[in-house]
Amino acid sequence: MLDTSGNPVAADPTLDGFTVDLSSPPPPPPSDPFRVEAETFTILSGFVVKNNGHASNGQFLKAGNAGEQRAAYTFAQSDGIYDLTIGHFDESDGQSQMSVLVNGTQIDSFVWDLDAGGKFADQSSFAERTISGVALSAGDVIEIVGFKDKGEPLRTDYVDFEFVDTLFT
Repeated sequence: MLDTSGNPVAADPTLDGFTVDLSSPPPPPPSDPFRVEAETFTILSGFVVKNNGHASNGQFLKAGNAGEQRAAYTFAQSDGIYDLTIGHFDESDGQSQMSVLVNGTQIDSFVWDLDAGGKFADQSSFAERTISGVALSAGDVIEIVGFKDKGEPLRTDYVDFEFVDTLFT
């Protein structure tokens, strides 16, 4: 028997074999939750950015007209399953409607009917909507699409992303 340099060595009977683990590598560690401010989304139609001290970064998106409001964000994090939480102001003077799309496919739609506070964007009207188990890969486009209703102008503050699991291919 020879060693790796070609030198003769005595055989060791206790080394009669070995095992190679060919299983998949362990998944990457989960990423920390992160927030994307709605006002940093690319506005595709309708929405305008407004200042407000009650918003998480001092600004939010708000309906700019009576038609469709649409904004997009291109996901640039690790592939995986995420829970998305949308922070918004659900006021008492209307029932706006919002849909969330990933690559053009609707993953959620909801009516802002909590009427949690008054008719202003403040802490009493702040609400969150969580969408669980969303499969995302780098390059996916997430869109928020909605329509304001009466005095509730679809004020959207942020989207939080929380890693839940790896994507299985």
